[in-house]
Parts: sequence; structure tokens; C-alpha cells
Amino acid sequence: MANDYLSIARVANQQINATTWTDITWDTEVSDTAGYFTLAAPTKLLTVPASKAGKFLITTRAIMSGSTNRCLLQYTLFNSSNTQLREVRMPLGYQDNYGTNTAEFTLAVGDYIIFNVWIQYGDGNRGFVANVEMFRIGS
Repeated sequence: MANDYLSIARVANQQINATTWTDITWDTEVSDTAGYFTLAAPTKLLTVPASKAGKFLITTRAIMSGSTNRCLLQYTLFNSSNTQLREVRMPLGYQDNYGTNTAEFTLAVGDYIIFNVWIQYGDGNRGFVANVEMFRIGS
């Protein structure tokens, strides 16, 4: 099994409104050894290509600029028929501090993940940047 690796980022500030789940649109592909991501639309999906099913370790590092409120990051896993399979929510960094979260998923060919972010309350429209690293650790 090859050591498949993906690294994508949200480099430009993305505005996040309070009390609304917002899809993260990734704008930078750092490395993608197996074709899990493309900058062509839609830029919010990580999709498992043919012959790449397996177990994955996904680490997200993110920051919500200036927010003193509770912030959450959500990974939502769908199968190739667009049926939601799993949802994982984790705390996110705030007040200009990075938060790092890791999850393990078993993914089939055609499965995809959408990442969302949420602020509990407040004035909203906070700037947000993040990166995701995904390693295929087993078949």
C-alpha cells in the first residue's frame, strides 16, 4: 500500500457567521498524492478515488480570528449515494489560537467528507483559516 497523503488549506480569510453552519471552501492544494481533492468546483469536498478505499487519519488545524465564543468544527461523511453516514463535531481554536483535531474514518470509493465550522453566538462574520492533512493508514 502506498503512503497516500493529502494536504489542503483555507489560506484566504473565509467569513463565518454566528449560529450558522458554514461549509469550508478550500483554496489551496499543498499536496495530493492520490487525487482526493481538486481546486475545481466544488472545493468543499474530499472524495475517495477508485482503488483508494481504506482507513484514514484526518487532522485539521484551524483558527477563528478574534472570537471569544464557542466554535466547533464538523466533519460530515457521505457515501457515493449522498447518504450521510457519520458526523463528528470537535472544539475549534478561538481568540487567535489554533485548535487541532484528529479523527479516524474508514472510507469506501466514492465516499466524501464536507467540513463545516460554527460559532455559538456573537457578532459573527469572523475570519477563519485552516488546513487539513489526511493519511491513508490501511486498506
